[in-house]
Amino acid sequence: MSEKSEAVRVVVRCRPLFGKELSEQRQSIVTCHKDSGQIEVDGPSGQRFTFDHAFGPNTKQHEIYVRAHASCGSPLRQIGGRADGRAD
Repeated sequence: MSEKSEAVRVVVRCRPLFGKELSEQRQSIVTCHKDSGQIEVDGPSGQRFTFDHAFGPNTKQHEIYVRAHASCGSPLRQIGGRADGRAD
């Protein structure tokens, strides 16, 4: 095993409602707290989950990529992928 210490960083994006969800006038049950890196599940339990970064449903893909790259380095290159999802 490597002596190098590594940590896993997790970035989450709360997706927007779309399609059938919108036509049925459903409401999101997740609240994203971008400043604290938390998401909160609405309901009796009021569960909160904390991540390195949390992005709301209106966040542009480019902003997510830039922030993730800045805090995590270039994980896409490390695993042989690309930002557009295609393999190298």
